[in-house]
Amino acid sequence: GTEVTGAGQRVPFAAVSTNGGTTWTLDELPAPPAARGAATGVTALAAAGSGFTATGTYGTPGSQDVVIWTLAVRAAAGTAWTAASPDGMGLAGPGTHAITALAGAGSTLTGVGYFATPATEVPTIWQSPVRN
Repeated sequence: GTEVTGAGQRVPFAAVSTNGGTTWTLDELPAPPAARGAATGVTALAAAGSGFTATGTYGTPGSQDVVIWTLAVRAAAGTAWTAASPDGMGLAGPGTHAITALAGAGSTLTGVGYFATPATEVPTIWQSPVRN
């Protein structure tokens, strides 16, 4: 989800259970290095490999790029989200970029979304190997 603080800052978070829902941990999702304090929000989530992958956006309205969070759940090591800012057409650059749906099939994660400017909107399809 995305929390909006009293100061108006958007903070992405996840609730994770490693014991079938008996207890839950609330984790703030890390900002990607490129975000540097820019607003961040969650747009999609999927179970993938031994954990989860989430996508979101960061930046200001009209100038947002994609962020990808990965969580590997390991009983002995606990949980830790990592953030990445992918480059490429439909993921970063001028305009608004978002991956709004995710699905895992086998060892491949597929996301769909869009790239938009004031003049146009184009669909985006993104694929990646599942990261464990």
